[in-house]
Order: sequence, then structure tokens, then C-alpha cells
Amino acid sequence: MVRRTSLLVPFLVAAICVALRGVEPRGCGEAMTPDEAIASRTSGYTTVEFRVGHIEIPSGLLEEGMPLPFHLVADVPLKGGGKFYAQINGKLLEDLKRLAIRPKEHLVGAVIQVTGTLTKIGEGEQSSYRMVVLDLEKFRVVKRRVK
Repeated sequence: MVRRTSLLVPFLVAAICVALRGVEPRGCGEAMTPDEAIASRTSGYTTVEFRVGHIEIPSGLLEEGMPLPFHLVADVPLKGGGKFYAQINGKLLEDLKRLAIRPKEHLVGAVIQVTGTLTKIGEGEQSSYRMVVLDLEKFRVVKRRVK
């Protein structure tokens, strides 16, 4: 019985990855560059790794008392000429504040991984792509900023 169970473990891990991500293009949790993620875009979650070049504050209306969302923009433009950015919003904003992480000071220049779904912004060859990140489980600093 133990032997049969141990043979099922790899299958069960693969099944969990497929269930969580919707597909299995590269293995569960393996990060891609923004261009790779766009080329193999799926309906499920994707993990993207990139170096943060700068931060942008989106324009728009916010409710009073709501934390201000921001974009972590990749330092390298996409092959098509657009840009890739992670939109930091929701509970993740509160968690970063609670952890005393100041985006401009701690995240610009850092290599990060974000997990979510890609959204195309704009039309044409120079379209940008956004990934909205709402919680700390889908955000990771891989390499700290070099001072």
C-alpha cells in the first residue's frame, strides 16, 4: 500500500498545479519573463519575474481612506514596445504598509515575482500588459535592490 501511495504523489502534485493554475505550461510556480508569459498566455494564473524599473501612480478616483494603489513597472520594455507592470492593490497594499515597505525605497531596482492573470491594455503592437496583485501570497521579492 505504501508503494502505491508513493507512486501517486507526483501525479497528485501535478493535478494540484493544474487545478490552481488552470494549465501546466512550465510546472507549478515556475516564473517566466514578461515576454514569455505574454507569448504563452493562458486563462489561469501565471508567475512573472522582473526587475522593477520605476513606480507609477495610476490616475482615477479613489474612495476616501483607501490606500493609493501603484504600478511596479518592469525596467525592460516588452519586445513589441509596450510595458509590463504589476498593479499593487487590495490587501497587499495594507500588508506592505504594515511591514513598513516603502515602494520607491525598497522595490525600485529589486527583482520580484508576481502571480496573477495578465490583462492586455490598449490595442496594436505597442500594447502594455498588467497583472493585478491583491495579496502577499502572490508577491515575492527574489533579489533585493542593489544600492
